[in-house]
Amino acid sequence: MTTLNHEIYIDAPKSQVWDVMADLGGVVKFHSLVTKSYYVTDEKQGTGAARVCELGPNTSVNETAIAWKEGESITLVHVGVNKPWVRQ
Repeated sequence: MTTLNHEIYIDAPKSQVWDVMADLGGVVKFHSLVTKSYYVTDEKQGTGAARVCELGPNTSVNETAIAWKEGESITLVHVGVNKPWVRQ
């Protein structure tokens, strides 16, 4: 399994950053490649919350939170990719 880790510095209060990141369905507001995002679970936060990120008319990524440290971090796993050029 391939693991990716990405860290950046954001010049904003930690609580403000958390509010944005914890809104999994709101990724479309700040991620330039996401054209539409929505929840696919009743859970909106916490382990098990899941979303779909559409990256255009024929490409989407399904993600599920597998770890959730309130106010600290979120770990997402890609559980499905709908791309004509990617084998699963």
